Amino acid sequence: MPLSKIVYGFVYDIYGNKLSGATVTLTHATITPVLTTTTDDTGEYNLNLGDLSDNWSIGESITLKATKSAEGTKSITRSIPSAGSINQDITLAETSDFVYDTQVQNRTNIVMAIPLHYDGNKVTRERPLPVLNENPVEKYQPSYQDTSADPQYFGFVDRLGKWYIQKYNVAAGTFRYAKGASAYSTNWGNRATLDYFYFFDAF
Repeated sequence: MPLSKIVYGFVYDIYGNKLSGATVTLTHATITPVLTTTTDDTGEYNLNLGDLSDNWSIGESITLKATKSAEGTKSITRSIPSAGSINQDITLAETSDFVYDTQVQNRTNIVMAIPLHYDGNKVTRERPLPVLNENPVEKYQPSYQDTSADPQYFGFVDRLGKWYIQKYNVAAGTFRYAKGASAYSTNWGNRATLDYFYFFDAF
């Protein structure tokens, strides 16, 4: 009967939040079976090397893989330490561990490798690769505007309190920008005296 050794930790999503319902597998380099579990409501998983089919040894390799549909996947390989349990947190990645669907075109013998989505399904227009593609300007919501004179001012703020103010010189038809990470209301009140720049450098 293999000796017990607990392997445990938390699974995090790409934003650093503990992720419940993620599948975690443990694969030993030479011993079967693949051990599988699911993270609990707190995002924690727990596996036992004693559930392998044969005795393991110190220094041998195990691979932990965490995955959840529409969240991501990540694999980590490490050796079995001599003492204590194995504590291994896993943070998912959007673009790791891709699998390719390889097809050979019979007439030309051209090999085409089509990337698959991280949960094993093919990438389509409706199922794009899960790459974060956020336009920093578009995440801001309109807050205040002052169109009573020339120049005009338009204020925008996001849910974290970051902001920018757009200064529009009506006569010249030009825009300038000021930005900050906090104290939006105060800066809006001081909008006429802020330093404005031609380019909006996103946060």
